[in-house]
Amino acid sequence: MEQFDAVIIGSGHNGLAAAIHLRKRGWSVVVLEAAASAGGAVKTCEVTSPGFRHDLCAMNLSMFAGSPFFAQYKDELTAHGLKLVGATDCFATVYRDHSHLGVSTDLESTVAAIGSVSERDAVAWRAMVERFGADAPHIFALLGAPMPSFAAARAVLTALRRRGLNWLSDTARLLLSSPRDFLDAHFESAKLKTLMAAWGLHLDFTPDTAGGALFPYLESMANQSFGMVIGEGGADTIIRAMCSLLSSGGVEVRLNAKVAAIETECGRASGVQLADGRRIAAKRAVIANLHPQLVFGRLLPETATPALFNRRVAGIRPGPGTMMIHLALNRPLDWRGGEALRSFAYVHLAPDLAMMSRVYAEAAGGLLPVEPVLVVGQPSAIDPGRAPAGQQALWVQVRVLPAEIKGDAAGQIAASHWDEAKQPYSERVLDLLEHYAPGLRARILGRAVFSPLDLERENPSLIGGDNLAGSHRLDQNFLFRPVVGWSRYRTPVGRLYLCGAATWPGAGTGAGSGYMLGRMLAGWQSCRKKGILHKPASLYVAFPAAEARRLVERFEWHYTPRHGSWLDMAESELAVLTAQCLDRRLPDKPTLVREVAAWQEYRNQHHAKANWRFTTDDAGVKLRKLCPQYPWLRRLEHYEDPDGKIPAHPVFFMLKEMLMGMKHIGTSSVLMARPVASAKDANFTGTSASQRSCSWPQNSNLWFVAKWKSGTITVMGQSAIRF
Repeated sequence: MEQFDAVIIGSGHNGLAAAIHLRKRGWSVVVLEAAASAGGAVKTCEVTSPGFRHDLCAMNLSMFAGSPFFAQYKDELTAHGLKLVGATDCFATVYRDHSHLGVSTDLESTVAAIGSVSERDAVAWRAMVERFGADAPHIFALLGAPMPSFAAARAVLTALRRRGLNWLSDTARLLLSSPRDFLDAHFESAKLKTLMAAWGLHLDFTPDTAGGALFPYLESMANQSFGMVIGEGGADTIIRAMCSLLSSGGVEVRLNAKVAAIETECGRASGVQLADGRRIAAKRAVIANLHPQLVFGRLLPETATPALFNRRVAGIRPGPGTMMIHLALNRPLDWRGGEALRSFAYVHLAPDLAMMSRVYAEAAGGLLPVEPVLVVGQPSAIDPGRAPAGQQALWVQVRVLPAEIKGDAAGQIAASHWDEAKQPYSERVLDLLEHYAPGLRARILGRAVFSPLDLERENPSLIGGDNLAGSHRLDQNFLFRPVVGWSRYRTPVGRLYLCGAATWPGAGTGAGSGYMLGRMLAGWQSCRKKGILHKPASLYVAFPAAEARRLVERFEWHYTPRHGSWLDMAESELAVLTAQCLDRRLPDKPTLVREVAAWQEYRNQHHAKANWRFTTDDAGVKLRKLCPQYPWLRRLEHYEDPDGKIPAHPVFFMLKEMLMGMKHIGTSSVLMARPVASAKDANFTGTSASQRSCSWPQNSNLWFVAKWKSGTITVMGQSAIRF
């Protein structure tokens, strides 16, 4: 059976980002993809006519281009073929009178266009753009931090210190406001409000939905300040470059490798079983880049996770459905709004706020909307290589639609299943588009229509055609994504992690969840040296950056690697607590390296993990009661050799000896264990785990530290030291 440090299920860009970062940190990784091509919702194919390359789902790569992941790996991805193209004219909205308003990277051009409808709004727009330059670092620092985390808290405190309480209050209002309330507070023109509010529907926010103001604000200001970015030749340029980078590092992305089940052992993910019966073991992590509803209850039995967690996963509310229509045109569209519209990457056909509210209400009721919102992408206007010379590849996203059809708001389509309804409804869409761009049908060389059901067939994570992997409304965002209590990519199953659009920070091409998960598993980027400590991340969230760096340099070689009985949470807790107590009192690096190597050799020779049996001890129960503030003690585990001669890891007996041999352990106790180098260093008596006691000679390689309430550190074999 093959074995890797991490097995990643799903080759979406978040899974690939996690794979790249883990591989760079020395992990062995394999990526398993059920489809015939990698990329998830980021794929580019010739689905209409030869020579026309269409992005099946995602087209806009601005989030990827501005992501921390790209900032770190830009040079390597570029060397492996990544090519991005910037759009000068980013997005526009066409109104019912066929006028339009657009945002271009030239601020003066945008301000002049806004000034034609409202001089006051032109001034307000310019002021908002200037404020965005100061606001953006703090907002993106918050959006780029795990939820919850000290990093997120630090982002808020930094913003408070630099920008003041009034700014923090205004930002909190922005995060909670509806698009209409936010826009009414800043602008007077209905056209400008409509232009910005259209972005809300991309993330399931109607004009009056609380929490929907942030995305229209960020997209509008970011496009004005940085422009929009698409991939040269197709959005899949990021997938091809990421796969090539992984391949160069020895990581295989296996296609047509469908995972049938995630295997567990003693409450932890231990590997996966493929549909063809093959098994792959995971030593450190199984990462599912999938919708949670495809993982829990499907790849894992319901009994593997708590009932409350299962109910919450089952209750994840999807965003509305989406239809994609791809058209190959013999020449570009002639917009009634003017030839200038030909140059925009996105054109929204969402002419007013009332229409946006109405279409959402119809779709939420299960009805096919009379007038859907259309996002018309014109990638070949930015990247001419997408289509033959003089022709156009058109990308049309139809928002918002019901996953299950209960009727037609127009009373014209009788079909109640998407396989029968998609053709007549696509004709309605083309009629609407032709109203704004006459002569459309006469230019069509080929078309491809993907209903919400087709999108789910193409990518099972797009349940009901929801390309968000769950609504982004406030009750399913931030701390509540994917479900409350599990927003940091962990799951109730040990060593099983989630990433992707269903997790924070949500949908989009920014690769945020995959990159943050990779950093959390392998250690922060600033920890450059290759040491024994797997996860110094806990130090960085517990201490100021300068102090954390100093501790990492000293502590990196002072902490043992993960063994059978160690829990991820215990490792993180112990790293922080022992760093506080043991700085300047640890053996030299060569000694520790030698001792750890000896322990690993002993373990490899004498322990067969498959034969270990899981036991508990009353000492662990007592210790958990004495130290309730340390959550990892609640999950304390112990593995014992079948012959009962020596524990697989001495930490359990360390805890027991501390409990039984020291009567003054208080609730502020701190502990650390270092592994024995060989069996002869410890003397055991007794016949069972609950009865056995152990004694350690003063020159033993195992020692411990206890932090007393009085502020004294006691080290085995040494006298008490006051600190």
